[in-house]
Amino acid sequence: GTINAMLLCHEGYYCPEGTSFINKPDNNSSSNYAYADGEADDFFRTFNLATPCPTGSYCPTGSMEPLACLPGTFQNITGNETCKTCPAGFYCELETTTPVICPPGSFCLDGTRYYNEFLCPNGTYSNSEGLEDEASCTSCTPGYYCGSPGLTAPTGECREGYFCRGGSQLETPF
Repeated sequence: GTINAMLLCHEGYYCPEGTSFINKPDNNSSSNYAYADGEADDFFRTFNLATPCPTGSYCPTGSMEPLACLPGTFQNITGNETCKTCPAGFYCELETTTPVICPPGSFCLDGTRYYNEFLCPNGTYSNSEGLEDEASCTSCTPGYYCGSPGLTAPTGECREGYFCRGGSQLETPF
């Protein structure tokens, strides 16, 4: 085999500093494999192959170490060069491997980064998980008010002598 020090670690893999490359001596393949320094001259020594990128991270071409998937993204498969966008109805924090279902009182758009990034607004609530948009929040029940964002149930009944229509934000509406 021949040494080619100009090769970069392939996408989806990382090669720690000090890793060099040698062509695999196989006439049917031109794939390149990584060897530890000093081992490139002897094909029969143990390979120090490039390491597949772990879940929760990504490895573009030339990576010396895995890069964490940023909030709003995830990666559930090893050996990838990019992260996937977190799907609606779920949120993904830093280095997420499996998206987490959006909790009651919140909704999660594509790319949601944390559990309370998008709360059901005043006048609404939700006691269900996995809401994908604001329209999925429930309008406050007539006779009750929903006085703050992120509620899982109405705040309470309207004050005596007042009538709250559906979606009321105040216990004493005009």
